[in-house]
Amino acid sequence: LAAMVYQMGQGGFGRFQRLIGAVKARDWATAVDSMENSKWCRIDSPLRARRMSAATSAEASSASSVV
Repeated sequence: LAAMVYQMGQGGFGRFQRLIGAVKARDWATAVDSMENSKWCRIDSPLRARRMSAATSAEASSASSVV
């Protein structure tokens, strides 16, 4: 999220209403889906989707062990 805000500015990031709503609701699956299916992810850096998927998998493993 920090990278998105840094790269697009607050105005650009503010257009990601589905993502922002998902983060506020702590709906991480929807948040990731929103980022992965965005032009920001697909076009800006083809490797970004793979890095996000790896990070999501690692966070999911961590979250399940915390509960």
